[in-house]
Amino acid sequence: MGYLLYDQQRYHFEDRLLVHLRLAIARKFRQHESFFLEWAESPDSGGGRVSLWMDPTHHLGFRFIEHQTAELNLAWVDAMAKIRAPHRGLFAIPERLVDGFMPADDGRGREVMPLGAPQLRVDEGDDASTHA
Repeated sequence: MGYLLYDQQRYHFEDRLLVHLRLAIARKFRQHESFFLEWAESPDSGGGRVSLWMDPTHHLGFRFIEHQTAELNLAWVDAMAKIRAPHRGLFAIPERLVDGFMPADDGRGREVMPLGAPQLRVDEGDDASTHA
């Protein structure tokens, strides 16, 4: 389990998720976007959700435990960004929730989260990280 280092705090994630978060965050930072990065905490670490305000001017680092880079699932990266598209945020979700994710179009060329899409709901048992 690696970690994201942001404002001198460590936020622990499984390496595979962390690789995908790094790409999703880099995409937003390249566009000079600031945004909330959010995830559900595991019940073991108190449950609830965490929101971090991510800004391209802040120092950000990633520490991976695995020596090999995971094969990228670009659909997972896209889904994490599109789930929060109305708020321009990024929501860290487990990879298994990506199956069947199909954003809708609002008629103005913008993708929106479909209402009632159960695969987009992140429950307490669907934690993405463990915060230390």
